[in-house]
Amino acid sequence: MWAEAVQAARADDAAYQAELHELGVEPAQYLSLREENTTLQKRLQDLADLAAGLPDLHHRVRENWEALELVYTRRSQRRLHFVESIRADSGSLLFDLRPKADWPGWARTVRQILNLRSDGYVEDVRVLAQWLWGGHPESLDDRISLWRQGLVANSYTRLAQRIHEDTGERLRPTWWNKWSSVDRAIRIRVATTMADDVVTMRFLKNAGDPSVDDDWHDVLHGSPGQRSAAMLSFVLHHGTEPLILDQPEDDLDTTLISELIVAQLRESRWMRQLIIITHNPNIPVLGNADRIIVLENKDGAIRVKSSGRPHVGSIDVPEVRVDVQNVMEGGVDAFVRRGRQYSNEVSSYNQDAARVKLSPRAQQVLRD
Repeated sequence: MWAEAVQAARADDAAYQAELHELGVEPAQYLSLREENTTLQKRLQDLADLAAGLPDLHHRVRENWEALELVYTRRSQRRLHFVESIRADSGSLLFDLRPKADWPGWARTVRQILNLRSDGYVEDVRVLAQWLWGGHPESLDDRISLWRQGLVANSYTRLAQRIHEDTGERLRPTWWNKWSSVDRAIRIRVATTMADDVVTMRFLKNAGDPSVDDDWHDVLHGSPGQRSAAMLSFVLHHGTEPLILDQPEDDLDTTLISELIVAQLRESRWMRQLIIITHNPNIPVLGNADRIIVLENKDGAIRVKSSGRPHVGSIDVPEVRVDVQNVMEGGVDAFVRRGRQYSNEVSSYNQDAARVKLSPRAQQVLRD
């Protein structure tokens, strides 16, 4: 039976070949076309299957971008809450936060990711970063979307045209060719990298009016003393953990020390333990230090000063009081005047505290 089937197949093939010959079709060419058609049909089916899953894929991509945006938004919100708490506590500091405005920092990060030489594509990176993060905030989302689309698709024609329209500058073809050769994983990493927020801190000048905008100055434009005072105020009003300050009086004049810093130290001491290394006696005296440790350089080493007993304790300890008076400008008279001033301030404070209903814990602190 099988021999008859083989013979019938041969006869059918011969008739098929004769029919192709009559139609002017080469059998070998026909077989090649059939194979190509089969391959194309397979590709079309694969594309159809892919197209069927595109809506879900687009949805997942959108969800991932939104999740990334949420991470950055929450970070900005936490940062804003943090500086606002500092502002409320200090009364002498103001903060302006501009989200995603640090385009120089973003440019440095991208240069590191791409491993560019220090002199490579300097202007191209600057123009791109400033266009992307330094442009109008209203169109920021549109610029980010265009930038990400270019990186994901590895196609930069629309992006280059948009940058030229917005800035008037045309980035070099070699710059875009550079991106075309970048590995996809690196392009995705750059696409998920956003510029950081820019926080500007302003301080209230001495005897300034908080309601007058001109009385607030950018900390970067202040004198060394003003910058030190502003940063010290920032540190003192952040957190409740123990704090060690090494010579906070550096770059500060006497007025700033006695009128600003000491007042903030006295306020902070109710909330945290303060350990201060200082050469300025105004700080332990006006700051009402609980414990003063007098040090001296003796025999090439720093040690606690002693004259029969260590010079350690409150200002009421005679040895400690004498040491402070000897260092303090104006000597004993200045110490007495400062003591009277401090007593008046403490009396006013106690009167204010008496009018406030304190918690049991706060009352215990005051008793201690």
